[in-house]
Amino acid sequence: MARIQPQAFTKSLSQQKFQKKPLYLLYGSEPKRVLDASRLLYEKLRDIAGADNCFHYTSAGPGADDISIAEVISQLNTISMFGAGKVVFLGPMKKPLKEGMKELAEYASAYNPDSTFIIAIIMDAKGLNDFEKSPLAKAVTTAGAAGAAVRFARMNSNEVKKWVKEWINLKGLSISDAAAERLVALGDTNLTLLGGELEKLYSYVGEDKEITRQTVEEVVADHRESMVWDFTDAIARRDFSGAVTLLDSLLENNQPLQMILKMLTGEIIRLAAAKGYKNRGESFEAFAAGMGGSLFPLRKAWANANGWKEGDFVKALRGVLKAYMDNMVTGASARTTLNTLATGLPIKPVLHRQGES
Repeated sequence: MARIQPQAFTKSLSQQKFQKKPLYLLYGSEPKRVLDASRLLYEKLRDIAGADNCFHYTSAGPGADDISIAEVISQLNTISMFGAGKVVFLGPMKKPLKEGMKELAEYASAYNPDSTFIIAIIMDAKGLNDFEKSPLAKAVTTAGAAGAAVRFARMNSNEVKKWVKEWINLKGLSISDAAAERLVALGDTNLTLLGGELEKLYSYVGEDKEITRQTVEEVVADHRESMVWDFTDAIARRDFSGAVTLLDSLLENNQPLQMILKMLTGEIIRLAAAKGYKNRGESFEAFAAGMGGSLFPLRKAWANANGWKEGDFVKALRGVLKAYMDNMVTGASARTTLNTLATGLPIKPVLHRQGES
């Protein structure tokens, strides 16, 4: 059988003697792990094959904006003009395709050995066992050394702790047992949340090699503040659709309006300051020294400031002030206030076409 445990699969990607396979099927009920593992694999294969030989499609189907399964398979079966085998990444898809699964299974049963096909699917935990009986899953798991099927199911706290340590080790750092336990406790085994907190820790420690419990206590906020952080970060990246999605989550979890507005105000001020330092030709070090505080939000602001114009900051702060007034003076609800704020900020919706990236 070609089924591989997630830990062994992740470890194999870090080995120098990594041997690529023609077929990879990454699936499961843990979106964060499926996403991270498939991206890590794709990046590894892109380094080997070269960017010109790699193609990524987020989904496939009969829609006008979708690529068809036939086109995906044709890409795998045609010879590259750059002289190396092609790598095609399909996914991560949010569920198995309604149409095209038969064609994918047929390709997996008679694959092109010169190409590499990555299929990543996120699905409900209840559907995992049935999916493993599907022709596609059977074709990959019976392909012997040519195929690898990796199942990502919900982990217990000890497994999450091990996953945290592996993530940190891949970055060339280490984390103490006490720090890992505290991080898992704060994240409540939510891998999506933990992934964001790990990114914060990685940026925060800088040249330090070990993450301690004290570091975790300094950097990792409680769940409520973390959700607001993600919202303000989406605003900073001018990701309108992401901000609206996160806004719905904030409201569903009854996040305090004052906390959201306060953190958003701080983010806008950091962005404006970063833009000013950059316009004057000053370095990040000068910006960090002038602002003070944790380096993580400063690094984010420094990177995101390029996407903002000078007049945007004033418009954004006016929008936040109006939100305060709408809530305090007119008694508008948090949902009404924040929806009005999000749609009035100087960011525009970005339409993402499902297809090659």
